[in-house]
Amino acid sequence: LANLFLVRRMTVPIQALQRGAARIGSGDLAQRISINTGDELEALADQFNDMAEKLQRSYAGLAKLVDERTAELQQREHILRITFDNMVHGVVMFDGDMRMASWNRQFIHMLEIPDRLLSGETDFRDFIRFLAERGEYGNVDPEAQVEQLAASVGRQYTFERERPNGTVLEISHNPLPGGGIVIIYTDITE
Repeated sequence: LANLFLVRRMTVPIQALQRGAARIGSGDLAQRISINTGDELEALADQFNDMAEKLQRSYAGLAKLVDERTAELQQREHILRITFDNMVHGVVMFDGDMRMASWNRQFIHMLEIPDRLLSGETDFRDFIRFLAERGEYGNVDPEAQVEQLAASVGRQYTFERERPNGTVLEISHNPLPGGGIVIIYTDITE
């Protein structure tokens, strides 16, 4: 009977420690372990509770820091977008997968880009095909134009081209270190 009492006196607090530790480990940092045995098991429960409280404070501090940094990044992104959209040059960027990833208002206006091309699904070949079919490169085979320009994506070059409406553009292709390109359009008609 004494052994049974001793086993029960040890087993119940150990099981409470296991359950509490598992809940704390799963992210329930508000979990507290309550053991009133007056021995090492109670001291261990108190240490778990202290650890959970410190983790809870630490996570709260990290969450606040993340919120502050996110707000700063959003503000910087807003400033960058305003700057980007108010440049006199038209700018478009294709990412490493050659998808149209970013552009400014001047690019849309200068090249009369329809909304359907700005969906995020347009890749470089689609873009060149659209321009070629619209006559931006003169009377050329659109697929041949796509292949010619796609073959030179990885190198930096600049050329001039007259648009069908008479506007003369200087076009600069600039490969990016991680893949992709930035194309800058400058109206040099005058």
